[in-house]
Amino acid sequence: MLGTPDPGDGPGPALSDDLRDELRERLANLRDLDWGDDEIRPLVISMFVDAVNGATRCYAPVPGWDEQGHRAAVREVLRRTRIHPAGSFERDELLLQLIPDVPAPTWVDRHAVNIAVDEALALVAEPPGVEPPGVEALGVEALAVLVTFGRSGRSRQIRAALAKLRASRPDDPIVLAAMLRTYSGLAARGLLDPAADRVDEFVLDLLEHENANVRATAAMSSDLPGAVVDHRFAERLISLIDQDPDPAVRADAALGLASMTEADDATADALVRLLDNPDPVIRAHALAWAVKTGRPDALERLLDELAEPDVPWEVVFIVQNLEDHIDGLPHRLHKEFTAALARLDESGWTNRTTPDADTDDRAQILAEAAATLQLLAPIR
Repeated sequence: MLGTPDPGDGPGPALSDDLRDELRERLANLRDLDWGDDEIRPLVISMFVDAVNGATRCYAPVPGWDEQGHRAAVREVLRRTRIHPAGSFERDELLLQLIPDVPAPTWVDRHAVNIAVDEALALVAEPPGVEPPGVEALGVEALAVLVTFGRSGRSRQIRAALAKLRASRPDDPIVLAAMLRTYSGLAARGLLDPAADRVDEFVLDLLEHENANVRATAAMSSDLPGAVVDHRFAERLISLIDQDPDPAVRADAALGLASMTEADDATADALVRLLDNPDPVIRAHALAWAVKTGRPDALERLLDELAEPDVPWEVVFIVQNLEDHIDGLPHRLHKEFTAALARLDESGWTNRTTPDADTDDRAQILAEAAATLQLLAPIR
């Protein structure tokens, strides 16, 4: 199944917990395929073999790899990161350096990331007074980056560290927000155990935290609460949208509400109401839900939003993702959407900046939205 060994390949990997997680992630993508369809069965089996082969190679040790040298490099990056304030651009850029830039996952990638996880876990585990203040926060911030962008292993150790940290009742907003991001990264990869991790109450409590960034991060964690508390989560998000004094929290609560996988009648009614909210970003999140669920007026509303004088990037992002929800556009709508994007381009829309989207981001979103429209062009 492994195919022809590469020159210099070491011994095959042991079936470690990390390799099990890798296999679980890769094979999860194949579960929804029609294994009983004789026409595609050979393709599905080939995809299965490729998934197992790729996962196994990721954990096949490379002889002579300098583990100690890499560990020293990781510690140096973390040391340099401490100089910069939590949440700063410089700090985030340094943390991303913990993830190797490789074309495809291999031992050099996976093991390197897992060494960084070990070092981050060591920072989280340091007792008070042993390390300088803020080291615990740095450790959890690093975990959030490594889990989400580095596709790290060590999920069991990370979950255990987060559980222990929760038991200590941390009150540092940086720590709490990073914990939420780490849990979300694990959940997105199917590496949480809802019964054992019990993050639902943790998230619900943080929706009422005094710090706005913590509330906002919790509001975007709609992938975390279990189905048992979904209605409570939705109720609190609606309350935040209506009452929170911070506009960023209100917008993120709308995003969390629109992202919920199951919307009951009360949630759907709230999202319909948000389509007419005075905040254009909140309207955009509600509109993304309307497009996804196929509301009859969704595309016309999207055109109206594109005609507004200062279109948020979130609205153009909906156009970029239209292909996920519809197979094509009628001639009139295709023509009007194409003209709307052309007007944005001519107006200098891509030259504007916001804290969450610079000129390069906007140019990429607009270009990809235009490419999506080409794919949705009506067949002549």
